[in-house]
Amino acid sequence: MHTSNLTEPPAGQTAAKSAPWFHAVLWVATLAAIWALIHRYQGFARDGELYAMQAMSRLNPDLKHDLYLQFASQDRFTAFSPIYALAIRALGLVNAATLLFCVCAAWLTAAVKVLSLKLVGNRETWIATAAVLIIPGTYGPFGIFSYTEDYLTARSLAEALVATALAAHFSGWRISALVMMWAAMFIHPIMALPGVLLQLCLLIGLSRSLRLAAIGTVALALAATAVRLSPALASHVTLIDGAWFEMVLERSQFLFIQHWDRAGYEMTAHPIICLTLTAMVVEDERIRKLCGAALVVGISGLAINAIPSLVSPIAILLQGQSWRWMWLTTLLSVMLVPSTMVRMARDPRGGLFCASMLLLSWTFADVDGLAASLAALAVWSVRHRLTATASKILNYGVVIGAMVILVATVANAVNLLRISNQDSIRDGAWASHVRNIAALGLPVVALVWAVWTWTARARSSASSALALGFAMLTGMAFLPGALRLASASGTDDEVNEFADWRRLIPTTSNVMLIPPVKSAAFIWFTLQRPSYLTVDQSSGVVFSSETSAEVKRRSEVLRPVADPDWRIYDSIEHKQASPSAHPSALTRRTLYAICGDPALGFVISQGELETGVVSHRRAGIW
Repeated sequence: MHTSNLTEPPAGQTAAKSAPWFHAVLWVATLAAIWALIHRYQGFARDGELYAMQAMSRLNPDLKHDLYLQFASQDRFTAFSPIYALAIRALGLVNAATLLFCVCAAWLTAAVKVLSLKLVGNRETWIATAAVLIIPGTYGPFGIFSYTEDYLTARSLAEALVATALAAHFSGWRISALVMMWAAMFIHPIMALPGVLLQLCLLIGLSRSLRLAAIGTVALALAATAVRLSPALASHVTLIDGAWFEMVLERSQFLFIQHWDRAGYEMTAHPIICLTLTAMVVEDERIRKLCGAALVVGISGLAINAIPSLVSPIAILLQGQSWRWMWLTTLLSVMLVPSTMVRMARDPRGGLFCASMLLLSWTFADVDGLAASLAALAVWSVRHRLTATASKILNYGVVIGAMVILVATVANAVNLLRISNQDSIRDGAWASHVRNIAALGLPVVALVWAVWTWTARARSSASSALALGFAMLTGMAFLPGALRLASASGTDDEVNEFADWRRLIPTTSNVMLIPPVKSAAFIWFTLQRPSYLTVDQSSGVVFSSETSAEVKRRSEVLRPVADPDWRIYDSIEHKQASPSAHPSALTRRTLYAICGDPALGFVISQGELETGVVSHRRAGIW
């Protein structure tokens, strides 16, 4: 394998027979096919249901009686809810959520494309954009957050705005970039603030930014220390302490950096190592400055997050979750991976090995990403000392490793097909099997590489049309399934089906599902009523001590039927199953016990209790 295969072809071999617009159409179709193959719209999953509920409460004020919004919540920090509510009023909940999700996902992709075009040029911009879609983009502990989340939140719009602002900055429109950054602050301040700080770093210079970041972090640490040592000062700030602290730690341990798991630390260090490597490899001063600024912002966020975790639990610092500034560091690191690889591969002294390690660190789950990136950094740092023999050995190692990965990928793909059966394929499950194979990494990487090479060399019109047709057919085959809702909650059919329950249950009455479930989507979007208690609702405990106390009180009311499910930290530390994994069966006695709480209006449960309940006899999980 020769390194010249990874470089640009001679000028005479460039794609002269295909117009630039054709290449753009081919790449757009390819990106759509890639998204459809490795992503799946999750509708109201996780935080997607919380933001949908906040928007619904603008149209249905009775939902403001819900525990999640009853006290302080994240809804007071965002202007996204009114925008979402307008879309719901015009299109309905499900259609509005799907449309806004598609708009934000396409917007972010387009912004990344323009940003990469300004930084790396037309030759590598499409493959940089493809990398952002292929690589999961997960950051922080426990795999909770990603910049490519497959559900709609305020983060979706804020990230698109930040990426667009950066593209405008490198296009020379710096005032417009500042305006867009501040607009993003009104959508999601936690996600937008690192963008504002990054642009500030670019404007004032890296050395000055580093000094200001160090001074600001030390000043915050000293202030937090003073608050901890002085009761007089502590009385002037809000601290998350006592029972409130216990609840926040148990429910949201990812807020405290000392309680992260090993995978969280490795996932955080990985983009830092890769951006450092990019700054060493790429000669473009703008890219080096961007890498430095992203490192300053990301590492500063981690340092600031350590202050409330290790020094004093000041509420605003914990609620600010500055470790999430790493989303932008991770995004830029992924976007610059292809350019870094191309320039590495041109160096005959271990460059191909370093490029391979960098690719493996991001795209193959069976490889330790941090270890692979550190190996690339180590070899690149000493490449000038490598002998010709050592370089050949490294290249042979790359070839052998590629063969092993290819054999392993083929074996895994065959195994995935073997466990399927012809009936499932005929029933339409073939699409999920193809997605599982695409998720192995190598097939999608090979697809992107083929298209990238295709557009770099001359091809006949017929073969170019064939490539475009294949990409479009793949997208059309998989996009409908990728955008199909996995849950019926909130659809018109399910809302109409449970019209009898909605007539029976008062609009302000809290409803509880027994056994307890994680999501309140059925209660919020189908019944359109407040939910009594779910673990997702308890995510708001960091914003309000009142919410924390009420969650704890309601979980005690439910003790006869389930243990508190917000004790996530305890279950992780002791490697136990979720507390509600084996809930107690509902009986007449336990039903009367929990209904003694005046805040609980109605209970929905399976089984017959012979208490004159209103039943739903049609097929379905409810």
